[in-house]
Amino acid sequence: MPFSTCDVDAYTNRHCLPAGASDYIRRAAINVSRDVGQSGYACVVTEFPSLKMGTSIVTESRRGELAFAILSEYDENVLAYYEQPPAVDCRRTSRKGICATRVYRPDFLVLSNIGPSVVQIKTEQALQELVVSQAGDWVLRDGIYRDLPAEAALQAFDLNHRVVSTAALPPIQITNIRLLLRVRQTFKPATAHPSIETVRALFKRRAMMSLAALAEQLRILDVTPLLHFIDAGQLHALLDKQLITDPKSCQVALLPELLAFERARLSEAGNVSASTTLDWCPPQKQAEQGLRNMQRFQQGSAPPRTKSEYRLRIKSAQADGLSIFQALTPKTHRSGNWMRKRPAVVIDHAERTVKLFVSSNKRPSIASVYRQYLGSVDSELPDTRPLSRNAVVRLIKLMGGSTEYGRGGRRAANAAAFPTPVQERVVRPNRPLELATADHYLVDVECVLTRSAGKTYTRRAWLTVLRDIHTGVMLSMWLGFRAPSRICCAMVLRGCVRRHGRLPEGIVVDRGAEFRSVYFSALLAHHGVAAVFRPTSHPRYGAEAERFFGQFKSQWLDLRPGNTTSPSEGRAVSGSHKATLTAELELPDLLTELWSFCDWQNSYPGPTQALPPSLLFHEGMTLFPSSGIPTELDAAFILSSAVDETRIKLDPARGLKVGAMYYSNPLLADPNLRASRIEVRREPEDESIVYARIGNEWITCHSSSHPSAVGKSLLARTASAVLALDGANVRAEMERDAAIDIVRRMQKSDADFAARQAEQLARRELPSPAIEAQYVDDEDLKPLTTTRWEKP
Repeated sequence: MPFSTCDVDAYTNRHCLPAGASDYIRRAAINVSRDVGQSGYACVVTEFPSLKMGTSIVTESRRGELAFAILSEYDENVLAYYEQPPAVDCRRTSRKGICATRVYRPDFLVLSNIGPSVVQIKTEQALQELVVSQAGDWVLRDGIYRDLPAEAALQAFDLNHRVVSTAALPPIQITNIRLLLRVRQTFKPATAHPSIETVRALFKRRAMMSLAALAEQLRILDVTPLLHFIDAGQLHALLDKQLITDPKSCQVALLPELLAFERARLSEAGNVSASTTLDWCPPQKQAEQGLRNMQRFQQGSAPPRTKSEYRLRIKSAQADGLSIFQALTPKTHRSGNWMRKRPAVVIDHAERTVKLFVSSNKRPSIASVYRQYLGSVDSELPDTRPLSRNAVVRLIKLMGGSTEYGRGGRRAANAAAFPTPVQERVVRPNRPLELATADHYLVDVECVLTRSAGKTYTRRAWLTVLRDIHTGVMLSMWLGFRAPSRICCAMVLRGCVRRHGRLPEGIVVDRGAEFRSVYFSALLAHHGVAAVFRPTSHPRYGAEAERFFGQFKSQWLDLRPGNTTSPSEGRAVSGSHKATLTAELELPDLLTELWSFCDWQNSYPGPTQALPPSLLFHEGMTLFPSSGIPTELDAAFILSSAVDETRIKLDPARGLKVGAMYYSNPLLADPNLRASRIEVRREPEDESIVYARIGNEWITCHSSSHPSAVGKSLLARTASAVLALDGANVRAEMERDAAIDIVRRMQKSDADFAARQAEQLARRELPSPAIEAQYVDDEDLKPLTTTRWEKP
């Protein structure tokens, strides 16, 4: 049940908090002190739907703040937690030793059974650096980090302050808790599920077994009942060490003490160092030679001088704690002169000038950079020989991404930056529908909208996809011809519900206006879906959707008529071969081919997968049916994803006029009804339907084409609706062409009429031919004979 204002007052009275602490808690419960995600550094903003708080908790770090929010959501001792509580002033000492007042904004205010506390979350690496660089403000005592200025500032409010390191928030534990939260929300015990007594009976023969082995003995495929026992504390697992989404590796027991052996084994396995020197792990060739030398020494087959040399090397190595093998292994990897051959002044000048030239926003080529470098050497170091072109190229490669910010800004620098250390990352999704990604793509093919008067009207369609991150299965997609808006966002969610009967637990999106809209955030929060906003200008995030776009472009669109996948060839193509003239695909054809490509992708495993995406999705949903958020495609969901329409007219005799069509319903015949009091939404998948709100009731209105639209397939109705909603530009172009055509026809008619008039006028003005009299006089006149017709 959400923590209300009355609960806050009861909490402060129960703990007898002083006025300062009570006022601080009430202010934190009313509103946040700042909007997260507005700073300049790259952060992943997440809107986490909290059932305990009855609202979405906004965090700016999945590894830190989001992990703490999930842990607080699961902890029964935590009654409430508020993000971004009120800021306080504290006295901090800078690195130069200057003491000044700084604004401090904590990350959370936690109300637990033992009392309130203010929490600050930082990475372990940042805390270790602060303890050294700001030793007067930050200290590490008994394994606990303390922020002394923050403690002093909050002491004025009689509130405790604590610092939480990300090392205390294991990613594996947070991943397991998220699944247990889903089980807690969705699991309903039934008689068909095994009882805890049945489970206990199986542990009489074995004290500890894997989750998969336990499910096999119980003859169940769905491990949700076992996860329910873990959540209830009746079964125990190493939630901080083993993923329960890997049933074959996750060990469970009735007593937590029995898992101590498994924890020790995992700790011992985790102590193996991932890096070593070449002295301890030499290359293959040197290792083989070292083995041969050791055999020769032990068998006595080496020459006398070689034996003496081996003895000296072994004696020296044993003094340093090394083995015989290490002593007799050649160190040829250390041979050679590793010192730079050119003078230090030449190398320093080259590093400084080349970096300056490469970092220019003019983005010069390597040839231009080398020419500038030669000119700089000629003017600054005229008596020295410059580096060769190959040396400068190697120098540029060694600079890596340090020059990309100057060449292409923050986006280019983020693309070239070194990846985040694996130890600091969150665990990738390992269940279907745990996390999906949504993005848009302007498809590189001209799509035929309509044909009229011998002309084909084409446009490039916008594709919006919703793809599962764990399996790579395409959950839903939508095609439209207008720029990305909330329509496409709602339609991919509707398509996901229609195909799978549920929504993802979280969706990764960029910070476009359509995703940051109040409508999209409210729709996700209403259904309990977490919105994860990837950093601005950071192309590495959302790679799953981007990878699908690239594969569809390179593996399918290249062979389709009307494609524009090679824009560099645009100027070299004749007008008769332009994509707009060779286009053949219509909207239903393009959507059908998209799903065909997705079905092909789902049939083959990826480079890091052992199973095809479709089978991986099916097995994941069989093991963890609580994954995803079950959602019904009911009237409320359909209505929430409809499109607002403001340009309407009301005719009591014909109904609502929306666009060029009339929609009717008996309730629209009320003579007291006014169009200004009606809220109208159009159905994106059926142009024959609109929804109208009259008072507090939504009604469905139909056009005269609805009976025939019902007989069409969903694909045909959707294509027709998309053309009706998004085809305004094409219709305007057709009307413009029609207007030009009718003017030309009129001009041709006028020209034809003028030509006929001129021809008739010319005939009137021609002289009549003269008949010479002699021809008439010379002819013999014959009398005319007549015949009289009479009635019989």
